[in-house]
Amino acid sequence: MLKILSLALIATGILHNILALLTMREALRRIREQGIFNSIDRGDAQTFAFFWFMVAGFALMLIGLTFWQLADANRLGWPPILALLALAATIALLYPKAGPLLLLILALAFVIAKLA
Repeated sequence: MLKILSLALIATGILHNILALLTMREALRRIREQGIFNSIDRGDAQTFAFFWFMVAGFALMLIGLTFWQLADANRLGWPPILALLALAATIALLYPKAGPLLLLILALAFVIAKLA
């Protein structure tokens, strides 16, 4: 079950990046026009949001891959699961939208799976 949940984290990260590419086209266009290294600026909320949306997607994929490796070796312990739960709960409290709530549900599923 932990391996399946790890795949769900990877899928969530992929979905995160796909949504960024599909819904933030204007920001992506500006990034292409201005150049990757010169376009990410706090003054431009759209490109800044796109950048962090993509970073979060890749981070979710890396967390899922790490959890997969640990679960495959039967070494996925409480510290990373509780850290994911704390991260998800914090994000859900600060930004109570569907995406963070999905991450919180996944983190809770890891807790339940680990208890079983």
